Amino acid sequence: MIQRCASTSLTKRVMLFEEYIVYHHKFLTWMKTNGIDTEKNYTQEEINHLVEQSPYYKATANDVDWLMKVSMQGEIQKWVDHSHICYCESSEQC
Repeated sequence: MIQRCASTSLTKRVMLFEEYIVYHHKFLTWMKTNGIDTEKNYTQEEINHLVEQSPYYKATANDVDWLMKVSMQGEIQKWVDHSHICYCESSEQC
């Protein structure tokens, strides 16, 4: 009896399954700013072309090389680390 319910539930899920694209709200803002129709049902190829034109091309989390990111953060940290601040009694001491 339990298997039968699970099977029916799975079948319903398959029959009700729909695939749709959700755009990031800032990408939609960019599209509107550039006069690109946001209501059109674009093909994946058309979406890829739009993304290539946008300022978000190669700038998403999936595009970032994490090793380079860690290396870059280490270099930046050298300049933003505040542990080297000198607390002096007078300006001559610093």
